[in-house]
Amino acid sequence: MNRHEQILSDPAPMVAVKELADSAVLLAVRPWVNTADYTAVLFGLTEIIKLAFDEQNIVMPFPQVQAHITYDNLVKISEMTTNQKEKEYI
Repeated sequence: MNRHEQILSDPAPMVAVKELADSAVLLAVRPWVNTADYTAVLFGLTEIIKLAFDEQNIVMPFPQVQAHITYDNLVKISEMTTNQKEKEYI
């Protein structure tokens, strides 16, 4: 946070692990700023953090879903009429 000149040094900023989520480690970043500088610091610090992650080759995960399709389900779907399929999946 020392890369952003609008962040106050006293009181000291806080960084902590907020949550260990399914596909992410959520961080809480809480610097002290003057009220008038809040928005500029919010967006500026977000950019600084993202660029720092990029420099260290830290990539952001994306949600993934695994779908297991069995032969029985495929047979049931293929036996449906087009009209039944539309009603079932819309």
